[in-house]
Amino acid sequence: MRKRSMTMIRVASLVPGWLAWFNLIISLEVGAPCFMFYIFALLIAPLSIGPQLTRAITLWSMFKLSHLVLSQDVLSVKRTTSNRHTKHRAGTSMSHNNETTTAVKSAIEVTAIKKATSVAIQITVWGLLAFPTTLLVILTLVLSDGDELMEEEFPKCFPEPIVVRYFSPANGLFVASLAITATCILRNSSDELGIRREITRNVVIWAVTYVAVLFVRSFDLGRLQPIMISVQQMALTYSMIVLPCGGFMGIFGGVQVFSGEGSSYRQSSGSPSYRSSASSERSVAGVDFESGLDVVLSTQGGIKKFAEHCAREFSVENIRFWQAVNQYREICNSETPEDMSETAVHIYEEYVKPGSEFQVNLPMTMAKEIKKNIDTDNITVKLLDKGQLEIFNLMERDSYQRFLQSRAQKSRRASTAGGKSKRRKSLSF
Repeated sequence: MRKRSMTMIRVASLVPGWLAWFNLIISLEVGAPCFMFYIFALLIAPLSIGPQLTRAITLWSMFKLSHLVLSQDVLSVKRTTSNRHTKHRAGTSMSHNNETTTAVKSAIEVTAIKKATSVAIQITVWGLLAFPTTLLVILTLVLSDGDELMEEEFPKCFPEPIVVRYFSPANGLFVASLAITATCILRNSSDELGIRREITRNVVIWAVTYVAVLFVRSFDLGRLQPIMISVQQMALTYSMIVLPCGGFMGIFGGVQVFSGEGSSYRQSSGSPSYRSSASSERSVAGVDFESGLDVVLSTQGGIKKFAEHCAREFSVENIRFWQAVNQYREICNSETPEDMSETAVHIYEEYVKPGSEFQVNLPMTMAKEIKKNIDTDNITVKLLDKGQLEIFNLMERDSYQRFLQSRAQKSRRASTAGGKSKRRKSLSF
């Protein structure tokens, strides 16, 4: 699953940013006609705030899909194993039917979520952004005086046409309110990567600065508008690109906060490891979470806790692949060559094949090697071992470190809350 939609981030930061700079250049009286300033002003708002709304919709879909997939993890393993044993056992048709029904229902839910997300994004892009903006541009060009549109002295571009002055801000603020509403709907969803918080921050920055622009307009200080819009776009770029990368040092130093999009870097041995100081957070059901990822994944309780964390950071495909390879290894030791081949193809199609929905981050050479072995029927018990080790190392470097950090933060919050509670009780006496 993709963590951040880089296409939307580029659209929301680079395109309106360049338009804002063009308008700032026009305001310096370079001889550009006023209609260019009007059109750029009409385009900046939807191009800035629209992608935030589509990202919020996509985030909702990712929440739903990742938790739905997580709920299928244990069931899918049991279902596949059970289905294969029905070839050798009698009287299990009812169990097989129930498991098949569960799989069908899950598939229907996944399809419904994808369809709802696609429809919502199409409505947003075309119904709330493209069509209204195009209509406003056409109305501005049709209803405005031709001489005013071709005027090349920037001070004479004011007052702006009614469409630019009133209808465009109303449309922008309406889309911004929808984006804020969408993030509020997701407020109870746990997002380990902070994407929801980032989207909310972007929308608030845009709304506050845009209201400031409207305030300046009300005092007929339109010449300040290009400067303020440029500052707004700089703030949005900082919020969307610089902050998520850990600041300017993160951008130029190669720090990668959001993993999973083509990352194959190795974390240095000096990287910080987030440890919890509270003994109550160290272990659950006998699992010492700080002893290493291999220890965590050695028990069902540890797998469950770590998989829940992976779902919250939208990397559940990694733990699913790791479990699938374990299941494949068990099948190799107990089933027929046909079962081995079928399972290997299924794992490749779902997790390794380029472009698959749950594609894991394996090197291209490794993915090609797996494909070659499957095509040549060279399917052995060690077929997926290198891929499993690669994903395990990736989880250990990335997800496991954030897993420990998250538990440490929860422990500190619990300790702080407990201390405040004790102080309140002591004061009450």
